[in-house]
Amino acid sequence: MKYVNSERGERGAGSGEILYLIKVESAVTGKVAIVMASSRGIGRSIALRLGRDGAAVAVNYVASPEKAEAVVQEIITNGGRSIAIQGNVATKADVTRLFDETEKQLGSIDIVVNVAGVSVFKPHVDLTVK
Repeated sequence: MKYVNSERGERGAGSGEILYLIKVESAVTGKVAIVMASSRGIGRSIALRLGRDGAAVAVNYVASPEKAEAVVQEIITNGGRSIAIQGNVATKADVTRLFDETEKQLGSIDIVVNVAGVSVFKPHVDLTVK
C-alpha cells in the first residue's frame, strides 16, 4: 500500500500547511502470493515488490534459508506479511507442501510467480513428474 501527497499538501512540512495523504491500493493489496525461487535475483525483486504493494508473500527457496529469511524480514520491515518455505519446485511433493503451507499460514493463494528454471535436454514426451 502506498501513500501519496494530495495537491493541497505539496508544499509539505515547514510551510505551515497540513500535509494530506491519500491511501492508494494496488491490484495486489490483500492478495496472497507464492514466488518460487525468490531468495535472490529476479525472484527476490518480484517478492519485494509484491510485498511493498500489499501482498502477503511466500518466499520459496531451495538451499539458501538465510537469503530467504532476509527477503522475508525486508517485506515485514516495510509493513508486509511474509514467510519463507523451503522446497524444490522440480519435485511434486515439495510443490504440494509449498502450496499447503502457504494456504495454512497466509490464506488462499491468489498469485503464483515461477522464476525457477531447470534445463533438461530431452524430448518433451520423455519427461516425467518426480
